[in-house]
Amino acid sequence: MTAARRGWSWGTGVLAAFGLFLAGILAVVAISMSEDVQLVTEQYYDNELRYQERIQATERANGMATRVSVELRPGAVLVRFPRLGAPEDVHGRITLYRPANRAEDRTLPLALDTLRMQNIATGSLAPGLWRVQVQWHLHGEEYYTEQPLILP
Repeated sequence: MTAARRGWSWGTGVLAAFGLFLAGILAVVAISMSEDVQLVTEQYYDNELRYQERIQATERANGMATRVSVELRPGAVLVRFPRLGAPEDVHGRITLYRPANRAEDRTLPLALDTLRMQNIATGSLAPGLWRVQVQWHLHGEEYYTEQPLILP
């Protein structure tokens, strides 16, 4: 037998394959541990318990003859409400939800003008996907709508 044949046997091949497999697993673990994983919300359990209320509020908003609309304008997002009554009777909030990074989320109080609209400046918002979540109360009922928006 030659020296090269004696040094590389099937046992050495098995050990080399096992070593490569172990190195691959350790690399995957190291990469996984270094990733920044963010929960969508800190209060996940509490939000899950209120999910049925959100469904009912969404059904009420969808059942309206005219719905809340969200339009992208140059430098602003325009949220337009239908004629539901006096603008001062509508109370709520607008949340600009950023799925890519929750640190960029913004929550604003609902402040409609006399034309039942609210302008939100987009100068400080990062480009990409946002979800405009509008939650409001009118005559003791809660309403909710959500619309996606892509900022250039």
